[in-house]
Amino acid sequence: MKGYDYAKCGKYYRYLFLMVIPSLIIGVVLNKRIVGNHPALVTAGIILRAVLSIVCSYFIWQLRTEDERYSKAAILNVCIALLTAIQNFLAPEQYALRIILSLVGLALGIFYAMNIYPANADVLSQPDPNLSAKWLNIKKYYMIMAGASCASMVLIFAPFLLMVAALAVVVMALVVYIMELNSFDRSSRACALYAETVGRPEDETPGN
Repeated sequence: MKGYDYAKCGKYYRYLFLMVIPSLIIGVVLNKRIVGNHPALVTAGIILRAVLSIVCSYFIWQLRTEDERYSKAAILNVCIALLTAIQNFLAPEQYALRIILSLVGLALGIFYAMNIYPANADVLSQPDPNLSAKWLNIKKYYMIMAGASCASMVLIFAPFLLMVAALAVVVMALVVYIMELNSFDRSSRACALYAETVGRPEDETPGN
């Protein structure tokens, strides 16, 4: 069994939990469809979300000593944040470029999910096996969301199906956000408790 620094994992899971909340609020409140013709607010929302994503990436990067997949997830998250910011600043008529960047972002997001969620699951396998399984379920939901996002890009000539796919993306994104929020909170507490009662065996090394 690989030894993890559960106190460290718990600390950074707590930080990531605290980052999910403002990211969700900013994503909703400063959304283009909500603020309308207020470019300053839209720009503020884009920049704030990018900054929060980079801060999250820093916290994820700090966990690289526990599992190398965290370093990959951190780098991918920075790339996604920058790509999303660039995409949001593009003019509406630059549709082809927006589609290309969206597809690249989706690919990066899938690789991100394939690294961070299984890494979280492995860390939690001892402190809370049920929570470990939940992280893998979040990965499945993320993949479904990515599939719906991809479908919405190729359904521009089928308005009804496009609307259904877009709605599915919004719902799944909300589900993933809520599940992440709850899971990071529970993971933080589970790791902190496990660190107090068990700790890291001295003869074991961190995860790969």
